Order: sequence, then C-alpha cells, then structure tokens
Amino acid sequence: MGSNNDGLWNEAVTSISVRVEPPPWETWWAYFLYFVAVSGALYLLLQSNSRRQRFEAEKRYSQRLQLYIESLEEATDCIMIADPDGVVLYANHAVESMFGLAPKDAQGQQLLPVIFNHKDEIIEVRHALASHGRYNGEVSLQGDSQGSTAEVTIASVSESGSESESQGSALVCISRDISLRKKTEAELEDYRRNLENLVAERSAALQKEILEHKYARGELAESLREKELLLKEVHHRVKNNMQVISSLLNMQADSVVDEGLSNLLGESQHRIKSMSLIHENLYQSENLLSIDVDDYIRMLADSLCRFYVVPNVEVCLNILVDDVHLDLETAVPCGLILNELVSNALKHAFKDRQGIGNIDIEFAPKGDNYRLHISDDGNGLPAEFELGRNASMGMEIVSILTEQLEGSLEIKGEPSASFTIEFPREKR
Repeated sequence: MGSNNDGLWNEAVTSISVRVEPPPWETWWAYFLYFVAVSGALYLLLQSNSRRQRFEAEKRYSQRLQLYIESLEEATDCIMIADPDGVVLYANHAVESMFGLAPKDAQGQQLLPVIFNHKDEIIEVRHALASHGRYNGEVSLQGDSQGSTAEVTIASVSESGSESESQGSALVCISRDISLRKKTEAELEDYRRNLENLVAERSAALQKEILEHKYARGELAESLREKELLLKEVHHRVKNNMQVISSLLNMQADSVVDEGLSNLLGESQHRIKSMSLIHENLYQSENLLSIDVDDYIRMLADSLCRFYVVPNVEVCLNILVDDVHLDLETAVPCGLILNELVSNALKHAFKDRQGIGNIDIEFAPKGDNYRLHISDDGNGLPAEFELGRNASMGMEIVSILTEQLEGSLEIKGEPSASFTIEFPREKR
C-alpha cells in the first residue's frame, strides 16, 4: 500500500530504488594508492637514511685510515704493507732512509727483494712465513745505510672469517734500524772482554803476590825460628857463664879462711844465681820475651832456703803470686830485690828462735802498678835501722833497684819486718 501525492492511499504498489555511491577518495583503489604512496615514501626514507649512515661510516673510516696513515708516516721504523703475492701496496717515508727507495718507487715492487740482498735469505723468509706465518731476524742494510743493521719482522695477516685466512690476505713488514744498539752491544762486549782480561791479569797478579807473601812468610817464620833458637842459645850460654862465675865464687869461698869474706862471696854467688835462674826460665819457656813470675819466685825462694839453713827453725815459705809475666828488663831487678830481702829474712829474722818461722811473699797487680810484698814473723828490724844511714849493702841494693823500677819502697820494722815495693806496670 501506498499513498499518492494527495494523501490518499491506494492499493497499487510503487517501489523506489536508491543507490548511494562513496566519493572517489574513499574507494578501495584510492586506499590502495594511499598504501602504495606511503610504502614508497617509507622506502625512499629508509634508503636515504641508509645512504647517509653509509656515507658517515665511510667518512669515519676514511678519517681513521688517514689518521693511521699519518701515524705510520710519523713512525721512525720502516713500515710496508704488501698483498698476498708480496707486492708492496704501501711504504712510509722511512723506507728511503733505510732501504734507499722513495715510498712511491717501493710501491709495486716485490717486498722481499727490497729488504734482503741474497736469495738464501729470501728463501728462508718464505719458508718461515709458510710454516709459522711470521719471520723475525736481522739484515744488513744496503744503499745509503750500508754497513748498518736492521731488525726485520714480517707477519702474514688476514681478515677473520675470510676464505684466504689460512694463507693470509696481506703481509706487514716492520723494520727497525738497530745499528746503534749493535754498536752499543759490541762496545759492551769489548768492555766485558777487557774487564775479564783485567780481572784475569789482576787475579794472576794477586796469586803471584799471595805466593810471594807465602814465601816471604815462610822465610820470616824460618828466620824467626832461627832467632828464637839463637836467643835460647844466648840465654843458655849466659846461664852457663853465670853458673861458672857462681862456681868460681863458691870455690873461692871454700878456700877463704875468713868467715865474713866467705859469707860475702856466698851472697854474691846467690845474686848471680838469681839472675841465672831468669835466663834458665827463659831458655826452658816457649815465650822468650816474658818470665812466669810464679815459677821464678818459687825456684829462687826454694834455692835460698836450701842455702841458708836456720838452726832449730823450720822455715815455711808462703807464696801467693797472681798469673803475671814480666819482661827481662823488669824481672832481673825484681829477682835481685827478692834475693836480698829473702836472704836477709833467713839470716837475721829467726836468730835465737826455735820451732817454725814463716816468710810470706806476695806479688800481684794493683791498679796500674805491680805490688811485691815480703814479710816474716821473726824478730823485726833493729830500732836504730834507717835505710839511708846504717843500712847494709843488700838494703842499698834493694833501694837502688827500686829506683831503677821507678817504684816506691815501704818498710815496717815492728813487730816483724815487712817490705812493700810498688812499681808501674807500663813499659818505661
């Protein structure tokens, strides 16, 4: 059903067909064109960016390469780069001073003949490169540098992953002039040889000196042994001569009727014997320069006790001597002093007594001096005794010998006689 224009409805059916068409810019082919245009623009943009990045990378590579080349040109070592066939592709300026070729002239030539003069050397280098990919050695330079020596290192390098990696894609050669180093080494070697020669010469001279010293020392030891024997013989003969004198005095004393004169001869005999004992001690000792005081005092005191027999009195000697040694110059006056004082004690100290009599003898260092002390427990000295006025010959001898030793003498007469002599230890 439908209505007409006047608003009345009738039963006749009327149909109207309406078709809506989209605008051209919204059609499917328009969208396809849009897609193609955008895809093309993106492609062009990507291509432009790729070209720009490649250009920048090439520029950076070129800058680095230029920097490397400039660095190689500044190097003092000769650097050459060759292709796998050995043809020189690059050489820095040092090739001219080292091998006599300008860098441009070196390019295009074979690398090994430029460096090495002999075929045997070239064969050796090729064998080393083939076996180990590296050669290191020395070569005599030619051209302006003739007579100099260079250290040469050649290495086969390759790009990682390349098919020619096993055989190498390039050869790099670095040559360094080591003439100064070789000269220095040669000089050092000369110095070393000269030093070894000097050491050998000095060692031989020292060995000769040592042998001469040993020989001289042997001669000196032999001379010293001879002198020791001679000195012992002198002491022995002096002792014998003194014993002869003592025997003559003893014979004279036996033939003299006067008892006083006989006693004087006996005292002189003992003075000589006291000196004879010193030479006997030196003759028997290993040390010919000093006397063992302890042995000497005991021998002298025992000898005096045997000679002077005191009636009805047993004389006891109390000897206390430190470990002291005296030279001959000091021992002789000490022995004479001891002889006089002990003789006086034996002759005078125990008169009109019975029993036991003691004589004490002490000798020891005291500070910078020696101290000799002789005392007895006898009758003491007479009341009128005075050393400078009424002393006997024996006491005069004691006083003179004390002055000879540059010492001092102290005398005590009561209750018994006591004598103390001190004299310096230093050599006068």
